[in-house]
Amino acid sequence: MFGMLDYRAHKLFWLICLPFRFIAVVGSYAVLLVSIFIGHSTSYSVPVKILVAFVSMFAINLLVFGLFFQILFGCIRRLFFWFIDVVPAHGADSEEACFVVSNGPTAFRLEKKF
Repeated sequence: MFGMLDYRAHKLFWLICLPFRFIAVVGSYAVLLVSIFIGHSTSYSVPVKILVAFVSMFAINLLVFGLFFQILFGCIRRLFFWFIDVVPAHGADSEEACFVVSNGPTAFRLEKKF
């Protein structure tokens, strides 16, 4: 609907995703505390408690946060690209312009050199 250059659209996309990334960082610390509590609540020896805490942290991060944030950011990305028509400034075509929006112009230049 609205045309925007790719590097400017990247800044807008970054601002839109900022609160969700903050929630993800705070949530990772909360997962750490919950997994420590889960490991501590078992009646096993200390090495097994550490293993239980590690496995629970891995499972919570992978299953809960991984899937939730992947779905959330996928929906945000689809809605963003539905509202904003990205005009290539750094990229040569619309696919490269969408890459610039998602990853930034610096990552695009490094990917292009590679």
